[in-house]
Amino acid sequence: MRDIGELSAYLNKFTSKVVENVTKAQKETAKKIQEDAKDIISSKINSGGTYVNSIKVSDTKKESNAITTKIYTDATVSTLGGATYNLGYLLENGTSPHLIEPLNSSVLRFEINGETIFAKRVHHPGTIAREHFKPALEQNEYVYLENIEKAIREAGK
Repeated sequence: MRDIGELSAYLNKFTSKVVENVTKAQKETAKKIQEDAKDIISSKINSGGTYVNSIKVSDTKKESNAITTKIYTDATVSTLGGATYNLGYLLENGTSPHLIEPLNSSVLRFEINGETIFAKRVHHPGTIAREHFKPALEQNEYVYLENIEKAIREAGK
């Protein structure tokens, strides 16, 4: 390099290439985490694929000083009272025991093993956590770091 101008131009080009490569590496890693989360939850619940297919990867965005990609689900469950909860959060963390009572009727009606049940209230025991996002992220931590290292190394070529 002959002068500071050349060095500056090289560094700008290198930085731009690093950001481009890291963005691509992050998107690829997020897709792997998504696949693994789907595989993990598929083995834990029988949802006919509806919930599994709701697990998505957002567009990767470069913001002021961060590159972001989200792995998420927009699947929800609602109560008769109008409260809406993210199903991914409930599955990942489980639920506490809670009381279920009818709002617009005098009884609840539901089926268990093909038998119709009527009840004035149900003491739901809660549900156990069925982690799938966290283990998928953890099992891909080194993949992500390797992809980022490779992205930076290739930017210097």
